[in-house]
Amino acid sequence: MAEPSPLGPVTVHLFGLIIRYPAGAEAVTGYSYESWHLRYVGVVAATEIHDQGITLEEFTARHSPS
Repeated sequence: MAEPSPLGPVTVHLFGLIIRYPAGAEAVTGYSYESWHLRYVGVVAATEIHDQGITLEEFTARHSPS
């Protein structure tokens, strides 16, 4: 998810990182927004999470075997 910063939008997904507990996703993650809490998930997964505006929980649910 892109978060505002003094340098412009943060593009951490380009480096394989996500903001682990994004703003507005408290009901999904169970945690309040934490701008500093980054998690490495790889460039492909991070880009998909960013582009779709989903959380790691939602990504995992979509990609886990049923």
